[in-house]
Amino acid sequence: MNDYIKQGHHDVIGWFAGNQLDMFLIADKLQKELGIHGGVGEIGVHHGRLFILLMLLRRENEKGIAMDVFDLQEFNTDFSGLGDLNKFLENIDTHVGSRDRLEIVKADSMKLDPRQIVTLNDGKGLRLISVDGSHTTQNTANDLAVAHDMLQQGGIIVVDDYFNGGYPMVAEGVARFMILSPVVNIAPVLAGANKVVFTTKSHHRQYLEAYRSLVVQNDGWLTEREFFGVPCLCF
Repeated sequence: MNDYIKQGHHDVIGWFAGNQLDMFLIADKLQKELGIHGGVGEIGVHHGRLFILLMLLRRENEKGIAMDVFDLQEFNTDFSGLGDLNKFLENIDTHVGSRDRLEIVKADSMKLDPRQIVTLNDGKGLRLISVDGSHTTQNTANDLAVAHDMLQQGGIIVVDDYFNGGYPMVAEGVARFMILSPVVNIAPVLAGANKVVFTTKSHHRQYLEAYRSLVVQNDGWLTEREFFGVPCLCF
């Protein structure tokens, strides 16, 4: 895994590096301390740059679930990515070394059923989820809802491109879910590096403290703001 963090991820086409790595590494460390288990997954894997990291963070018997339209590009209405299944699998082979416990779900995320994903994951929720699918308002709200419903207690959801000026629909989609959904069991805990990290409300305090270590890596610039009604660390 260290080789992939230091160099390997640069060899995979995608938009993931720097402090974004720490978002997942710090969460994984806390989950180990708290004994939180489950699978890992991503909605919108592109060529696998981030998903490979999730695969490398798996523990014994955990699965990695890759959800993407891949060659079903008629569902890629906003052209926010271009998944390539063959290239994705090639990158998995190169940087993970095995396709063991890899599950591929080729589908329009609007049709994803979180119950089926949990069943595919041996009846367990996912503990690390990346949401990086279609960036329309409707798709973002839907994908966050799907991630919400398949999240393990104490897991995290990381939404990409929340602060991307080219895709303001992502922020709108997140707001629609957070404000209009009848049941919301997640809360934001970290915002920065173009991503927002959500965790279950039950573990919000633990993550808030764990993520304070990022202050050292950002020249001391880390502040706490209220975001969707809860304290959230911003950098």
